Amino acid sequence: MPPRGARRSPALASSSRTGIWRGVTTFDEFELRANDVGAARAFYTRLLGAEPTVTALPARARERGAPPHWLGSLRVPRLDAAVAQVIARGGATLGPVSRARAVCRDPGGAVFGLSEEPTSRAPGPFVWHELHTDDVGRAFAFYEGLARWRPGAAFEGPVTARLLDGADGAILETLGRVPGIHPHWLFYGPVEDLARAVAFVREAGGRVGHGPVETPGGRTIAVCEDPEGAAFGLQRAC
Repeated sequence: MPPRGARRSPALASSSRTGIWRGVTTFDEFELRANDVGAARAFYTRLLGAEPTVTALPARARERGAPPHWLGSLRVPRLDAAVAQVIARGGATLGPVSRARAVCRDPGGAVFGLSEEPTSRAPGPFVWHELHTDDVGRAFAFYEGLARWRPGAAFEGPVTARLLDGADGAILETLGRVPGIHPHWLFYGPVEDLARAVAFVREAGGRVGHGPVETPGGRTIAVCEDPEGAAFGLQRAC
């Protein structure tokens, strides 16, 4: 259920939030780091039907040139052990590690969070997560021990994709083909009417970079940027 007071836009948002937890670690907390917190919150509430967690882009991140972005956090049983594993597998932490949370970077450069504390928030607005990287094998070697992910079905074509067995996500070898794009996690929110949702993104000042298009796995998706440039995905709800 969306948080109390959240406004739902039936033509855009989907009530489907199933299939996110299946016995493996997955992203269960999402935070948008934005320049204009109020405007960003209003945009996603209208688009996805529930009020997201939005915080101000940290000054240190802004000084490093980081743009507004979504940060997804993986739930782990012990944060200290997970952080040690990140470092041992070639990743790194970004900034100080708090009592219950850490922001990390995988060996390819994609940023993600780790969270030990039980979340008191409603389920986030996203139901599919996708790592875009330049080396699928290296990515699985890193995340297999950290999140218990196993390689699932593979799709070959213009883009090499490998589903996460038992989790709603995939790892895609897309980089190297797209100049200037670094490895990153992309999160998809479900919408009932994808065409209308895409039109809303454009009308609100965002951008649609790819799609709508059907993927080899049968999902119909669009890859977008919000008005501040934070990347996210939309997919037609089943």
